[in-house]
Amino acid sequence: LGPASASPYTSPITHKSSKVGPAALARRRRLTLRRLRRAMLAWLQACINWLCKQWAWLFAKRVRLNNSSVDVGPVLAEGGFATVYEAVDVRTKRSIAIKQIRCPDADHAQRADAEIEAHGKLRHATIAELLDYGIERNVYRLAFPLYGVSVRKLLDDALATRTCLTPQMAASILVAVGEALAECHASQICHGDLKPDNVLQHNSSWVLVDLGSCSGFGAPLQDRRDCLALQDFAAEHSTLTYRAPELWQPQIGDARRGASDIFALGALCWALAFGYSPFESELRARGPVIVESSHSRALSAPAAPPRSSICLRRYPGFYSPLIEVARRLFVAEASSRPDARDALELLRGLAAGGEAV
Repeated sequence: LGPASASPYTSPITHKSSKVGPAALARRRRLTLRRLRRAMLAWLQACINWLCKQWAWLFAKRVRLNNSSVDVGPVLAEGGFATVYEAVDVRTKRSIAIKQIRCPDADHAQRADAEIEAHGKLRHATIAELLDYGIERNVYRLAFPLYGVSVRKLLDDALATRTCLTPQMAASILVAVGEALAECHASQICHGDLKPDNVLQHNSSWVLVDLGSCSGFGAPLQDRRDCLALQDFAAEHSTLTYRAPELWQPQIGDARRGASDIFALGALCWALAFGYSPFESELRARGPVIVESSHSRALSAPAAPPRSSICLRRYPGFYSPLIEVARRLFVAEASSRPDARDALELLRGLAAGGEAV
């Protein structure tokens, strides 16, 4: 017999060298150490947070509200005008959140009273529920259910992992916010500070929180004093990157009918797709780049997003129409924006997969 020949049904196997060069080994070692260091720091931070929380509960302060007593524990969040604490109702043992507002003068007290009054008017599943409140030595304490994670946290996590929200989640957020704004505007209340930080998860739905910047619908601005007063109020209570052009530079004759909320809703639509408001970022091939917000930026329409964006590559059938809806909501001219009811119908149509634009 001659030498064995290769079978026509088999192909010759080529063995690649399994040797790895020293440079590649060093690179792998550095990457492993970096991941291990990051995991250890995260674990250490979690331990510190847990210890701080236990320490806060150890020295929890009991305070009296109008209809209940609560033990106030660790800090959950801090803002420019208030601090939110985790607390427990003494009688029901229910975990709640206490929003503590310090009012050093009559103006701040008036704002806190307006927030309480707004909660009394607004009773809807998508708006934070005021359980109780109390006033002690110019300190207002408002009790709310203990809600879950904010939309801002979800967007930060998505940016960190280079992913995006699923269409189902984004649609549920937008419909809930649209319903909340429609309810506010039906009661002639403008929320005034719509942003991802103020939308919190509640079971399988979402709620709009923080009515501390709300204001009632008003007559058109009469003179320069009215314009300056509105400009100062917006600078103090409305987040820069979601602020409508008419709040940057109010004009005599401008009507206050909640159009600024619709502008912020459009910016929120954009943020759900790309992580940030279009008036604080520019979209590049490698992701969003933070830029300075300004009146001129709020007046100009953002550039078309690159097709390489993660959301457009994964879910083009949802996010492409969402971008067009966002552009209809944050147009510079307030009178050209839809009202809250029409905006809600746009979002419901988008969520249902219908023709939203």
